[in-house]
Amino acid sequence: MELGIRNLAYVYLVFALVTGAFMPVMLDLSKGMQISEFFLLVYLVTVPSSILLILLRGKMGVLFNELRNPKLLGVMVLAGFLNYLPLGYGLLYAEHFVSASLATAVIRTSPLMMLVLLPVFLRERLSIYQIFALSLGIAGICLGVTGGRLSALGSASAPIIVLLAVMAFSYAVAGVIIKKYMLDMEISIFIFGISLLSFYSVLFASTGAEFSKVTLADMAAILYVAVVFNVLNAFTYFNSLRVIRTTIVTNLYLVSPFLTFLFADIALGEAIKPYYILIALLVSAGVTIQRFDRRGGTYMKKNASISSQIYDVTGAFVNSGNIGIATAIKNGGKVLAVKVESTAESNDYAPLPQGMYTHRDNAISASERKYLSSILGAGERDTVLLGAGAPGETEIRLESAIASMQKTAHRQLPMQ
Repeated sequence: MELGIRNLAYVYLVFALVTGAFMPVMLDLSKGMQISEFFLLVYLVTVPSSILLILLRGKMGVLFNELRNPKLLGVMVLAGFLNYLPLGYGLLYAEHFVSASLATAVIRTSPLMMLVLLPVFLRERLSIYQIFALSLGIAGICLGVTGGRLSALGSASAPIIVLLAVMAFSYAVAGVIIKKYMLDMEISIFIFGISLLSFYSVLFASTGAEFSKVTLADMAAILYVAVVFNVLNAFTYFNSLRVIRTTIVTNLYLVSPFLTFLFADIALGEAIKPYYILIALLVSAGVTIQRFDRRGGTYMKKNASISSQIYDVTGAFVNSGNIGIATAIKNGGKVLAVKVESTAESNDYAPLPQGMYTHRDNAISASERKYLSSILGAGERDTVLLGAGAPGETEIRLESAIASMQKTAHRQLPMQ
């Protein structure tokens, strides 16, 4: 049975959440190695693993095309450094000074930090509920800095906690970049790996280039970070982020610290301190807040004259078989959708302009139609109208098409 676009995205999200939560525990196993040596070995495994992913997904031809686009490659390299350095080098470095549990509690505030960037970079609406959730996340960071005691502000661990907070923001920026440019994840993971392999090769050479004895624990950590986290976790997390509303992903992902606390207690014997739980409770409050939020994460319109709520559904159409939609996304456009409540006896409307579709259109696949109905809450007689192209122009075309459809519906109403 086919999962469908939305359900598959949630499966990806759960996988990413669990494997990401175990990452700090695996990093802790490698604290005996020099950091640059450890990550050099990690990326020596990551690169061939990412090539295998490309082959399995049948995207070798896409790779060659992407390599001819210097601007896109630059975006991928930037996103790779912002994404992998915080949850790689930064997290392992921090674990030399603070516990894996505390490091995770702070760095997993990154989804909340992402909320600040949504209106500007992704044009996703930031609601009062999301602002409140962000405030709780900041409170969690402050609690981590003080260790639950205001007198601890000057402690030796405070700079490390601040560093973790900066890295959390860096990771949040990486997520926004990847979603904004709808980067092909199979290709991006390969470019990430090549970029970081080059970086750690230079770093390792500058520190003496001396290899140490690799233990079984070190090897387990290397394989986990390289294959499970760098390749599989990145693929599943960012693909789910493209399809599911960012605000939902950020709130659900706040369960991660709880899982890390549990894994660290079992595998490392780290005691779960009371204020760790409080940090997790603060940042996880967003999961509860989300149920009250109806507008957070929806598309923020440029054209105020459109009364219908617009949804950005670009992520669900990245691999669309519709050439027009695929080309629009490739050129930096978006796929925007609205629900038109139908009062007509028929859904036979006048032909739509080029680049405009309804969810009943044969040009839209069955899985895409199901996704649109689910996301917009469309009933049997409702119509989901969508357009692909430059956001501003698409909004104008949506407005015109909505008016045309409503006139048609009015003409079809029976005489009273």
